[in-house]
Amino acid sequence: MGITFTGRIIAPAIEPGTQLAYIYTAGESITAKQVVCKSGVDASKILKASASDWSTMPAFGVAIQSKVADQSIQVIQFGTVTNIARTEDFDPDDKIYISTTAGKATKNPPGANGNVVQAIGRAINASDIILAIDETAVEIVD
Repeated sequence: MGITFTGRIIAPAIEPGTQLAYIYTAGESITAKQVVCKSGVDASKILKASASDWSTMPAFGVAIQSKVADQSIQVIQFGTVTNIARTEDFDPDDKIYISTTAGKATKNPPGANGNVVQAIGRAINASDIILAIDETAVEIVD
């Protein structure tokens, strides 16, 4: 028993460590390495994630391209992200969260009333993280 292939076969090699990217449509201008979420208005589009309120949460990945609204954009959901958009430099092994600054990561969980806290990974060094998005997001209520 065997398999017979006919026609043109394309099978690019996937090297170890290759990031698997998913394609979405940008709902606004997004810069490479920004943290993104799905739009609550149009689920086919993505926006910059922000912990300031639920309309831009939860985060689900990091853009690996810079695109403007309505262009196709690639997003990764796990793996290593080098030079992620951030509000400050990290220390090794810091837990990394979504910032209240749209599209950015932070080592300091947001703490104001109405903010949403979601962890997205661990720092490797000052600018790079292991992306491991926690799907649990919690709103801070006084």
